Amino acid sequence: MGTKFSSDLMSKPRLTLSTPIIILSAVYLAVILAPLEYSSRLWGINHLVYFGWDTRITVVGISLLVPLLLFGIVSKIPGRRKISWFLLHLGVPLLLLALFYLLRMSTHFLGDGILRARELEVGIWYLPTEPLGVLVNFLTYGLTSRWCGFGAIEAIEVVSFIGGILFYFVALSFARYRFKERQEQLLAFMLLFFSGTTLLFCGYVETYSLLPAVIAIYLVTGIKAIERSGSPLRPLILYLLALLLHFASIYLAPGLLVLAYFYYRQNRPARVIAALGTILSSVAIVIILPSVSERATLSIGGFLIPLVPGEETYWLLSGQHLLDIGNQLLLTAVPALILLVSLLIYRRRVGLAWDWHLAFLVAALPGAIAFICLLDPKLGYASDWDLFASTGVVLSLLVLSIYAATEQVQLSRLGKTLLSAAALACFLSYAVVNSDYEQSIERQVEILSIYGERGGTGFETMGNHLNQEDKTELAERMWKKAAALLPHRRTYSNLGQLMLDQGRLTEARFYIEKGLALDSNYAPLHAILGSIYIEEGQFADAQQRLQRALRLSPEDARIHYNLSRCLASLGQYAEAEKCARQAVSRTPDKARFYCGLGIILAAQGKAKEAKESFLTAVRLDPAMAEPHLNLARFSAAKGEYAEAIQILQRYLRSYPRSPSRAKVELLLEEIQEIQEKQEK
Repeated sequence: MGTKFSSDLMSKPRLTLSTPIIILSAVYLAVILAPLEYSSRLWGINHLVYFGWDTRITVVGISLLVPLLLFGIVSKIPGRRKISWFLLHLGVPLLLLALFYLLRMSTHFLGDGILRARELEVGIWYLPTEPLGVLVNFLTYGLTSRWCGFGAIEAIEVVSFIGGILFYFVALSFARYRFKERQEQLLAFMLLFFSGTTLLFCGYVETYSLLPAVIAIYLVTGIKAIERSGSPLRPLILYLLALLLHFASIYLAPGLLVLAYFYYRQNRPARVIAALGTILSSVAIVIILPSVSERATLSIGGFLIPLVPGEETYWLLSGQHLLDIGNQLLLTAVPALILLVSLLIYRRRVGLAWDWHLAFLVAALPGAIAFICLLDPKLGYASDWDLFASTGVVLSLLVLSIYAATEQVQLSRLGKTLLSAAALACFLSYAVVNSDYEQSIERQVEILSIYGERGGTGFETMGNHLNQEDKTELAERMWKKAAALLPHRRTYSNLGQLMLDQGRLTEARFYIEKGLALDSNYAPLHAILGSIYIEEGQFADAQQRLQRALRLSPEDARIHYNLSRCLASLGQYAEAEKCARQAVSRTPDKARFYCGLGIILAAQGKAKEAKESFLTAVRLDPAMAEPHLNLARFSAAKGEYAEAIQILQRYLRSYPRSPSRAKVELLLEEIQEIQEKQEK
């Protein structure tokens, strides 16, 4: 194991840590289970308050039952290499993949999941501080979209699952390397693998799913390099990979200083130079890459939390920041903290044998502290917990290594079971609430409310995504919360458009006017107000507003389209046609724009061009009823009633639940009546 003990130390009776571990683990499980209405500010432990007794008992019961069974059968697993290899390298990973998929995220509001998916769809490289994470997402999206037809979210979910399997093998490797007995190996694996951090592997959409595994590999390979059972270059390479996954990993550089000093004591100058060169390279990467990025100001400015309050109420030593740090530790490092507290209670009797590998891990501790303390709090711990999750990995590896270095310490089977149950409950409770759509939204609303104005942006993002999913009632609720916390022209524009789409013109006008009071030169506000005037029949006022919007945003296809509608209503068909053609030229894949152009062309007697526009609209969006209706009217106008009837009947067969079904049926009846009269 790379740790030496004196003979008198080994002759002492083994000390049991079971009592404090049993008590602390039982308290944690009771707190998870207890039907108390915890404040949303205790977001690191209050996951099951959103559920009834049935879910709570199920989660805690499974958390207890699984380790109870595992510790009972682990010593009975056949010692044959082939069977063990099959179970550990194929059977367990497949079970974990099934678990990750079963508990996959129902929403992607935590972190910047929606933004990350949008980046892939539009091809934007937004964050220079996470180059490798973004690159992996882009490559996975390119491959899976081509071979499997996956969308952006599904592609990043694949990365998440891969990160989980990678972390499994790291945890397995560490447990088998550091511990000899099977039950000790199982305990180490459970404590390292299961925590709130494990949610990153449940279809979590972000760039951080690989970071815990890579940091863990870096630390484990560093230990092996010190104990001369691994390549000395591996930890250097892994450190740079972790850095490229996120520049915050530069906080782990003190570990390389320990490696350099260790190699210096071993009289290995080449390795000393390699370790120091790696540190210098990491500093250069952190400075150079953001400086050549278009988002340099965003990525570097505000990267560290202010060390003095200034005008901010949320800073290093503010109450909410300290509470958030505690919550983050409860979420990602509960098992390690329980074991650490137990070791500290008996610190004078533990007899720790210090070694270089422990010094290496301790040197990573400032990095873990920096991860959780020094990053910009504007991210919001409760929502953007993911970047800080690697703190738990570092702490777990350090505490488990300390435990391994104290071989005179032992745990009873009950202590091991309860400690493992606490680790599993930490993961399951967090995963369950995020796999339930309604409860995850309720939780997200509560945690965004913690941060006052800063929560406004989060509510706006939630509203945008919910609106895209046609959950307009929830979207309206989120946008109103955003407007109340952080009034913004964009939020009022969203609310105004939503009210307009629902025919609530008075409310739409109210929100648009509030937005214009904030910024009278925001084109979408003028465009929506112009559309409100169109619905009210005030076409002259609509024309004025839309033309102003077009001056402010001449490339906006929607404004060109709405202005074409307005001009057509005023009888200015030639100008309306120009605007309609501008709309389709700027957005050639929008069926609604082609349908609008067809209507204007038909009004001018350009039947052939109008029909082509309607056919293009049908090709772009077959479910859209309007072009089908217009094509049927064209055929009926030429006396081709059978063709008109066929068009409408085909549409009704293809889309029986169309919201325009009643309109289609009404036109079908009218044409059938005309046909019957003509035949008589």
